[in-house]
Amino acid sequence: MKKILEAVKRNTMLKVFSVILAILLWAFVQLAQNPEISYDVLEIPITITGEAGINNADLVIGDPTDSMIASVTISTKRSYIKAVKDSSITATVDVSAVKEAGNHSLPVKVLTSDANIDIISHSPSNISLSVDHMIVEEKEIQISYDGKLDSKYYIDTENTEITPEKVKVKLPALKANNVSKIMVHVDMTNVTSDINGPFKGVPVDQNGNELADLSLSIVDDVNVYVPVLRRKTVQVELANIPENLLDNYELNHSEIEVAMREEDLDTINVIYGTISYNPTHPLSAYPVVLDLPEGVVRSDSKDLVVRLLQPNEQ
Repeated sequence: MKKILEAVKRNTMLKVFSVILAILLWAFVQLAQNPEISYDVLEIPITITGEAGINNADLVIGDPTDSMIASVTISTKRSYIKAVKDSSITATVDVSAVKEAGNHSLPVKVLTSDANIDIISHSPSNISLSVDHMIVEEKEIQISYDGKLDSKYYIDTENTEITPEKVKVKLPALKANNVSKIMVHVDMTNVTSDINGPFKGVPVDQNGNELADLSLSIVDDVNVYVPVLRRKTVQVELANIPENLLDNYELNHSEIEVAMREEDLDTINVIYGTISYNPTHPLSAYPVVLDLPEGVVRSDSKDLVVRLLQPNEQ
């Protein structure tokens, strides 16, 4: 052993060889402990790019017929595996080259922003996308009165105004039958005066379910006017009872509830009614027709009837 060490001291080339050998041995050990490996990264979402171009051509992407998830195989150092982030890998499908409606098989492109990762393969390599024409259709509007109005007030639904009565909706041709009407939600919580202004409509299906579909857009603005009136109980008086019946009839309700403008509350206390009496063909009961002043509406559901009394009832 002593002779070997003395030989090393005397031989410079042997010294250099020893150092190089040591470095190679160290590198071999490091590579053996930290080799490149393959690693499957699952559920990388596939995003669609280039939609602006086809939207300008009145085309739109329909519901995907394939899964919008890509399985990507990468390679990296063993020591780096735990540092790999899914966000550094993107899977995209470019639709900008699509020029017509129909089903299109388009390539999936996978990239990584991490220099420590190499993309080995991905699946699927293509996905099928449906492209549809955009059309414009008119749909009727329906108001939904949401919230609880104070019991002193009344929504005059008969005189509610919607402008326009129908709105234009831009939507994919294949989804035209999905939209039944446009629903406008008006919140009536604690409202004490008329509502008049623009509202945003929401497409709904035949069951009234809202359609949260970004491919549907309402072209027209919707203006809603909802009269909100004040309730009041008033007396009912008959204006045309014949003299021979003055003591021979009975009105089933002497009071009714009406609704009117706030400023008219103190001016209207009586509502007059008439009956269609025919002495030639007398009836046992007659419906009452009320003469409601302008701006006054019935706010109850009472049926007003005049009943002729029998002799034994007088």
